[in-house]
Amino acid sequence: MNTNFARMWMANNMERKMESLLHRKSILEKSLANIEDSSQLSYEVVLLANIYTDIGQLYMVREDFNKAETFFQKCLKLVTHRDMKKEAVLPYTKTLLDLAVIAIKQSDNKKALSFLTDAENAYMDFKRSQVDDKEVDKLDAMIIEAFYSKITTRFAQVYDNLKIFDMSAKYNYSTLKRAIENESYDNGDMAEQSADLANYYIKLNKFKEARRYMAASNYFVDQQQNNWEANVFGTVKTAVGHLSRHWAKYGIALLLASKKRLQNDEDNLTADMDKMELDNQMPLLFDKLPLANYENQISIGYRTTFKEAKRVFLFAKKWLEKAKEIYTPDGDILLYADVMKDSARLYDYMSFFETDWRNQFKMQKMRIKYCEELLDNLDPQTRMPICRECWNEAALGYSAQLLLKWRFIVEEINTSPKIRNEVQQLTESAIEKFKNLITSFGGNLSQVIPKLTFDEKKMCMDAHYKLAILYGRGIDTGKPEPINKCIFYFKTFVEECSKDERLRIELKSDIEISREQIVKIKAAFGHMRKIKS
Repeated sequence: MNTNFARMWMANNMERKMESLLHRKSILEKSLANIEDSSQLSYEVVLLANIYTDIGQLYMVREDFNKAETFFQKCLKLVTHRDMKKEAVLPYTKTLLDLAVIAIKQSDNKKALSFLTDAENAYMDFKRSQVDDKEVDKLDAMIIEAFYSKITTRFAQVYDNLKIFDMSAKYNYSTLKRAIENESYDNGDMAEQSADLANYYIKLNKFKEARRYMAASNYFVDQQQNNWEANVFGTVKTAVGHLSRHWAKYGIALLLASKKRLQNDEDNLTADMDKMELDNQMPLLFDKLPLANYENQISIGYRTTFKEAKRVFLFAKKWLEKAKEIYTPDGDILLYADVMKDSARLYDYMSFFETDWRNQFKMQKMRIKYCEELLDNLDPQTRMPICRECWNEAALGYSAQLLLKWRFIVEEINTSPKIRNEVQQLTESAIEKFKNLITSFGGNLSQVIPKLTFDEKKMCMDAHYKLAILYGRGIDTGKPEPINKCIFYFKTFVEECSKDERLRIELKSDIEISREQIVKIKAAFGHMRKIKS
């Protein structure tokens, strides 16, 4: 059965199911209208509540969210405020969960959180009320527990969207733990949730925990690939893409952490190892799964040499290549952009470990290539934040190449016209990208900057500082243009940073350097008529 045929079969099946549900709904509504006291939680009330939910879910599949919400609210009206017996708990929590999913799709995460909290409270109240386990048979208990696992999964997603990452990890961990204990799970869901939990630890540089959950994700993806239905409907491809991106992120994060550690010249290994110790609040899961081969793909230790770093680089590169087969500009542009940005970062971080400046230059060239390739596939009108990241990353890449080219001039004592021309081209390319970034924020900076987020302000101000330095390389010629522009960008940087307390603190050393440079440049060139004060 090919994918198109399977989808046609599903669509026809949905139409037949909708007709059947609407017919049953009509019969039950007439039946309940003839009952004098329909406030009791009768079999008919519960059945109608479940039918409302099922109809709402079919409208959700069609992405007709208004109609879906109408039927979900009808369900809630039937079962809310009744004694939370198991018959009422199931449609109540299921409907709240579906309403949360709609809110998530509409990017209303706070509304989703409210629905999920109500659903969780209902589950907790119900659990507390069941003093006698005999009141709930084993099958009903499994169904209720399964719905709560879906609730915790959505909690993790919503908290991640709200950037409350510790709460997201807590619910992710809870979902995985419950699935193992209940011995009931879907391999695709487990693969995604394990990778998401790994990503939380990756951001904390807790590589032991991150590797364990990435290995588990890898295991579940391999198990899923044996599933006929998953292959027919393309969920395996989605799972492999998710796995590939997160394994690559593990390698990239390990290279970055190793780079920072070497830059800081930290001899105190205790501080490093503290980050690798197990989290006592969330001890490692999956002890009984055969994960050794997956974990042995890559180590958890910091890299200190080019040879060690290269193994991590090749590992991450391999997974990024897999991800590029799945994510393209014609598909999910955000995930495609994520893969391209990670590819650029990978080459940048690896260049730090390279000892030959020529190879470093090539790696920065690859960094720029991925940024510019991504820019070619983006519409700035709809994807401006990503464009800004790319302009900034490409500008930094050109600036890094410029420094390497200056090193070549010093080492080889080579100031030929060809080399001077290459230096000029690199300078102009870096300036162009930084200017693209700055102009994207709007016209009058003094009016625009207060409206920006802190990260946007910092990016914009950092671009000003970098431009001042780039123009500063040309002031020895004594030409007014580079001197004036150098002063302008240093001065703007100092003035705008001084208006923001957080910028003043975080960019303190750059602000001091800028002030010193303004004084020096004016002292050296202030006598020239065309130099602006």
